[in-house]
Amino acid sequence: MSSNRIKCLLAVLLLGSAFGITSCTSPISRQHVIINRSDPGNFHEPAPIPSNVDPKARASLQLADQGRILLTQGKPDEAISLLERSIGLDPRNGRSYFYLAEAWLMKGNFGQAEEFNRLAGLYLREDLDWAAAVIEQRERIRDDY
Repeated sequence: MSSNRIKCLLAVLLLGSAFGITSCTSPISRQHVIINRSDPGNFHEPAPIPSNVDPKARASLQLADQGRILLTQGKPDEAISLLERSIGLDPRNGRSYFYLAEAWLMKGNFGQAEEFNRLAGLYLREDLDWAAAVIEQRERIRDDY
């Protein structure tokens, strides 16, 4: 990882901790903390699908986006079903793990959320925006856990 990326990531971490989430917020309102962010973790906007991915990976990313939509509608169980199918098509799809962590967080299962967040971190670590979203999600999981 280049020193500029490391510096950017550290800046994101410092800003995130400066404007951190307080523990007095209820879990229901906290499930939507990342909705208004401009990064790929934003639930209202689909993350772009790269044009150079193979058909299985593209289908997996499309299922992940459908799972994201279900999360915005407050349907974590339906999202989990789609996101598990997405991972079946492409086990390296970090977006699906990220959204699975969010679904389990919405359901209050922090152990599952933590594990899927860990996997999301493995597969999304090269993308600075996604890595920041994963870190923010990890902090919310730990705050609730």
